[in-house]
Amino acid sequence: MAKCHNHCRYAIIDLGSNTFHLLISDLETETGTFTEVFRKRSFVYLSQGGVQLLSNSSRQRAISSLKLLGALCKAYEVDDIQVFGTAVFRSATNASDIHEAALKYLDSEIRILSGEEEADYILKGISWSLESTTEPYLVMDIGGGSVEYILVNRDKVVRCSLNHGISVLRNEWSRADPPTGIELNTLSHRLNQDFVDKESYIVQKPRFLVGSSGPFEILESMLQSSLVTTEEVIPCMNRILSSTLPERMELDKMPQSRADLSIESMAIVLNSLNNFTSIDSIRISPYGIKEGFIRERLNLD
Repeated sequence: MAKCHNHCRYAIIDLGSNTFHLLISDLETETGTFTEVFRKRSFVYLSQGGVQLLSNSSRQRAISSLKLLGALCKAYEVDDIQVFGTAVFRSATNASDIHEAALKYLDSEIRILSGEEEADYILKGISWSLESTTEPYLVMDIGGGSVEYILVNRDKVVRCSLNHGISVLRNEWSRADPPTGIELNTLSHRLNQDFVDKESYIVQKPRFLVGSSGPFEILESMLQSSLVTTEEVIPCMNRILSSTLPERMELDKMPQSRADLSIESMAIVLNSLNNFTSIDSIRISPYGIKEGFIRERLNLD
């Protein structure tokens, strides 16, 4: 597709382990601003059954989604498309037909981000909504394949991408519904073993957590706020963790599309709050990795 200069209708497509996201925005490079035009989220569940060898049905869902997203980009007369894949594309060994579909329907190659690149774009994205602060804070982006942990303390940034996303845990964590206390302790031990640099983060004493991406939508929806205290959050998470799937589906303001994997999501967040006892609140960012690409496209960093 043709590139553009001062004004650009730009599509960014995030191919995640569970969901494919399309964000179409009008960019004004002279003013460094953007206006959202259209947003589409498709639950593809690409990593259902495993992240290394994708099932035939998962790949077909992905290809069908890319065909739809391509048609939407044409309908909205997009000038420029950027497509990227994250953890599942770093792991999958049989995704060649998905790459071919991206070229066919989007006229764009899939750029596979490293975990470090993913974390950097997330940080760029949340900067749209986060006021400057001298307090240290932790950013978490919980995906299907990986979880990005980013510690920001003034100009110092440390980050890591760990392969314990919610789909990975669903495939590997043997648990009841709801999980028992022993099962939750087993998972916590596994998460902490992955997080080998945890102490270097804890010593910075982050004051608040910035949540980016889907699972934090659960807390925002159920608590009806994008800024919540840990005192409010922990009882909400414990209620989810002690409920069966039918009970979770009935919880007030539980996003129905998130109910199934909400156990894994909340277990990850709760484990972080148990580790980072200096955190007293969670700020749920409306922006994330896609807006990080927009920020780069506008040459703001």
